[in-house]
Amino acid sequence: MRTLSSAMFLRCGIAAVLLAAAAHSGDSQPDGKAPRWLREGETYGLWYSDLAKPEQMERYKNFSFIIWGQPASNPEWLKRTRDLGVRSIAYVSFYKAPNIPQVEDRRRWEGGSPGIDECRRNGFWRAVDLSKHPEWALITKDGRVRRPFDKPDYPPGWNQVCTNVAGYTEAVLSGVRSIMQLGYIDGLFIDNVHPSDCFGPEHGKHQHAHADKGNKETYKMLLAEVRRLVKSYGDEKVCVLNSGSLDPQYGQYGDAMMWESYIFDGAKPRHDWARISRAADQWKPYIEGGKAILALSYVRGDGQDERRENAFYAYACAKLSGFLWARYQDLDGVRLGLPTGDMRVENGVHYRLYEQGFVAVNPQAAEKNVDIAVEGLYPALDLYTSAVLPVKDAKLTIRVPAGKGRVYLTRASK
Repeated sequence: MRTLSSAMFLRCGIAAVLLAAAAHSGDSQPDGKAPRWLREGETYGLWYSDLAKPEQMERYKNFSFIIWGQPASNPEWLKRTRDLGVRSIAYVSFYKAPNIPQVEDRRRWEGGSPGIDECRRNGFWRAVDLSKHPEWALITKDGRVRRPFDKPDYPPGWNQVCTNVAGYTEAVLSGVRSIMQLGYIDGLFIDNVHPSDCFGPEHGKHQHAHADKGNKETYKMLLAEVRRLVKSYGDEKVCVLNSGSLDPQYGQYGDAMMWESYIFDGAKPRHDWARISRAADQWKPYIEGGKAILALSYVRGDGQDERRENAFYAYACAKLSGFLWARYQDLDGVRLGLPTGDMRVENGVHYRLYEQGFVAVNPQAAEKNVDIAVEGLYPALDLYTSAVLPVKDAKLTIRVPAGKGRVYLTRASK
């Protein structure tokens, strides 16, 4: 009998988790493919502020869709992006909720939660307002109300919630309806998909609606209910889940999952090449099954050159893996089309061909030259250097610096 490689074992493990979860009765629905517009979206945007300016509409045109942190404060912009053919997804969370009178009076998105104006306008946050239902707050093992991420300095007015309490599920579904009925929202971005245990009954703070289940179980039940409701507005509507690092136990409850802080959460990489390539292999069955992975990198650098190198590296790694990419000005308008094959390796360089170009990553400690066989493709434009690479003997020769990523166009991009 042949033994499985470690990578194949991990891939099979994730596939088994997803299949087992889909088969679990009572808290899930049949696992369908995400709509084509999401699966084939290339670059998406995030807009959390309600201070949008007209000139920013030019940048919005480059995105396949936008995740809006404050949709109730931006109806004009959501309608304009819809007219441009750009989809809009609204931010919600079932992990935290506001005590609206205690929320800060601010307009910008700071600390991961909207200000009081958005909370007052947004039907979802109004529906889960903790000032009206303090018993929904999540209780720690020592009897405290738990702040988001257990951070005492998290923005005022926000606390974690328990999904296993009477009335909360109904409130969430009512709030979701208020968003979906706006008519210009294409789905939900469900943030903070990493629920905590709740000890409310042990401290006499509240009773759990399902005495035989914990908050983590009822959280999944809620996700299934929300997805059913969103899909009732049409198969083209979506749920995108952000569990931070990718967590396969939640894969069945969404059309896509986000990998937040993918490779970068600053100027230096937080994931090495082994982690990046292993994840690409692990999540290949999920993508091939009709779902999507959204890579979100917080790219920074000590200067513009370092920031640009980091962005190209993260973008190239994402496209090698078949992930969608979020916002960097030099790459927002790039359209590579669909992949024409899997990741390949030549002379230590990993590359992947797309309909309108390709990406390459060199994880080695030395610069590498690679000849890439092409079939009638146009000369390639190296987007990083702006050099045009000619086709010679049905091959393109690329030079990739050590530890860098590069992006090439072989046909006109939008």
